[in-house]
Amino acid sequence: MGGVVARLAIRLAPDLPVDAIVSIATPHQLPPANLEFDMERLYQKVNTPAAIDPILISICGGVADTQIISDTCALPDFVGPDNGFTVFSSGVPAAWTNVEHQAIVWCDQVRWRIARILLDMSAATTRDEKLSSAKKWLREAPTLSITERHQVVETLPPVANENVTCIVRLRNPTPTLVAEPPLSLLSCDSSMICEQIAASAQVIPYPRDTRLPFPLPGEGIRNEESAFAISVYHADKDKTIAIASDEQLEILATGAHLQIRGTQGSWIGGGL
Repeated sequence: MGGVVARLAIRLAPDLPVDAIVSIATPHQLPPANLEFDMERLYQKVNTPAAIDPILISICGGVADTQIISDTCALPDFVGPDNGFTVFSSGVPAAWTNVEHQAIVWCDQVRWRIARILLDMSAATTRDEKLSSAKKWLREAPTLSITERHQVVETLPPVANENVTCIVRLRNPTPTLVAEPPLSLLSCDSSMICEQIAASAQVIPYPRDTRLPFPLPGEGIRNEESAFAISVYHADKDKTIAIASDEQLEILATGAHLQIRGTQGSWIGGGL
């Protein structure tokens, strides 16, 4: 309920210099037990739109949280995409697991991202920058680096298709490297003269021991159980694709993919 208390404080003292509220396992929509009218009136107050609200970010534990109804953790409808968002821990990159109501406070895969969000927000100067910081660490795909100083270069095997996806794993990943992978894709000629090319990336689970449940109940996943699916369009058949990095890496698979575009976005499918 701490998130509701924070939102109520803003309603009672709108001049407080608060830029953002990050709530954890907070039932924003309904109280866990609505036993009296005073509680109903409190929720009506905090869920009435105000002229200016702080950025609201709600992190939910999902079905493992048995103290609240998981759907009530979502922010009310008046909080649009420019004012905040809701994310479940099962959708947080490199967490991918539901978290119990109390455990979400000390869940390492979640708490270090919250700490990083707050640090980045403190350095940001505009509302949009603060919101972008939260999206970057909680729900957006990682951004591949743009640099010419990478030390390790691995050449991909040839693929008879213009649309290429490779699965790459860092050998010694840290939480920051998982969120900001030091990887870039290159197009190289036969003399290994290369130029950087645009590519997109997604963090995906990479279970190390397929005999065990994944994620482990109560544990989630570790940094080394993450990999990157990097997709690129490469039409130059006379050149090869290479991956450059400052970290030791392992190419797990390479293959063609098919991109299907629709009115609501696009899907990528294929076999590696």
